[in-house]
Amino acid sequence: MLLVLGLGTFGVGVKAAEVKPEEATKDAPYVNSLGMRFVPVPGTRLLVSVWETRVEDYQAFIAVKPRVWPKPEFEQGANHPAVMVNLQDGEAFCGWLSAQEKRQYRLPTDEEWSMAVGLGKERGVTPEERNFKASGYPWGKVWPPVKGAGNYGPKLAVDEFPKTSPVGSFGANVLGIFDLGGNVWEWCATKFTEKGEERVMRGGAWNVESESGLRSSSRSGELSHARFSSLGFRCILVLPGK
Repeated sequence: MLLVLGLGTFGVGVKAAEVKPEEATKDAPYVNSLGMRFVPVPGTRLLVSVWETRVEDYQAFIAVKPRVWPKPEFEQGANHPAVMVNLQDGEAFCGWLSAQEKRQYRLPTDEEWSMAVGLGKERGVTPEERNFKASGYPWGKVWPPVKGAGNYGPKLAVDEFPKTSPVGSFGANVLGIFDLGGNVWEWCATKFTEKGEERVMRGGAWNVESESGLRSSSRSGELSHARFSSLGFRCILVLPGK
């Protein structure tokens, strides 16, 4: 029997409640209390959410921890990525979820995000130094992206979504992670430069269409209070022992 849980399915005989975080795999992810799915990053004690934090996830948080959440200029469904959230919002969500589940959730570092997208070790000390250095894109090595590669700027004409799209609308990478390119930029915990205050954003968004901006190694830096309709966040779960 297949158990359908949001997007995708588990294999025969695998139930969400039976998959513990330390037992999670690409094909049998750990599913938390909000229905967020997490898969392992090889060589680490980390699980990464297979999609960006959804509107429904963030709504569950602000229902019990009210805070300012401006609405974007367009309509979104419950399974679209939560946008108009600053760095502190993402950190607060992770802190609330950690307290709720007695587990350690947080935002990824710049290097952890690179591991999730498949870049591995990059040249450069700071994210600014690593920016644009590695070639390749979340969908592969060819430019421009093929139709259906992700939710990117309208001039590329590869998708039918004018703004954000439901998470998981396009194919996952080899680790089973969706939307590491396009849909929305994602906050990282790391500072963009050694002495500056800007934090790293990764992944591009629905309004990005430049070749350099959509490289897997592309970064942008923004002050932590910034809120955009093209900016959200993705959580990671730290396994005990790290």
